[in-house]
Amino acid sequence: MRTLVVFESKFGNTKQLARIIADDLGSFGPTSMVDVQEGTPSFEGIDVLVVCGPTQAHGVSAKLKQVFDEVPPGALDGVAAAAFDTRLKGPRWLTGAASLGLAKRLQHAGARLIAPGESFIVSGSEGPLAEHEVEHAHAWAAGLTAALVPTEPVLA
Repeated sequence: MRTLVVFESKFGNTKQLARIIADDLGSFGPTSMVDVQEGTPSFEGIDVLVVCGPTQAHGVSAKLKQVFDEVPPGALDGVAAAAFDTRLKGPRWLTGAASLGLAKRLQHAGARLIAPGESFIVSGSEGPLAEHEVEHAHAWAAGLTAALVPTEPVLA
């Protein structure tokens, strides 16, 4: 199972979380990461896609919007996907959450969401990650792993 983690990270916090999740999902097979500031991701041949970025102006950054606005509808058919963001502490209606917009873009491209959008908290606009967010990332990755493992039917 090929996994791709696409991320944007201005101060390194989102990249740190993306690396943790990529490493945790690596038990399923080859996992690669693409920083959208350094290149355009290729979605060909992937089975799992995780997209993440910082919340900017209450939503998805301009660069991540651009990347996913160029993905045609149906291009990610059959791909299991999830999205997360980093944001300041507070209710989503106040801080915004890029993961919600990213999830919509993934669905528009045909991906099958395996988890709702997730937020990880940073202590300030430049970070660092809030206490326990590394553990939160491992737990979220474990939930993705559980969603990817096929269940065996129980035979009576």
